[in-house]
Amino acid sequence: TASQLTVHGLFELLQHLRDGAFGVLFRNNHFATLHKHAGELYLLVTDHGYWKSRVCWEKLLDVGGDSHYCDDQLHVYVPDESDDAAAALSSATAAAIAAAATDG
Repeated sequence: TASQLTVHGLFELLQHLRDGAFGVLFRNNHFATLHKHAGELYLLVTDHGYWKSRVCWEKLLDVGGDSHYCDDQLHVYVPDESDDAAAALSSATAAAIAAAATDG
């Protein structure tokens, strides 16, 4: 797939990585710190655009790139005016994040 992650690969990570474990995932020509918490997979966010924000983790939901950004407590990040990353996010992305936060 375009994301270099398959459904089978995602299933294997979910099945074999124990809860609380960390790992390294090589995907899209980048190494990413992977963490499994409460049966969910998270990738450490290292994009410079988020360095002043509360965004720390990206919740890996599927192979198609659907994900949610999370804070250091693994809660879904909802941008507000006080967070510098809110300005970096496009309005469409910010709206999708806010909508996802209210769905959960």
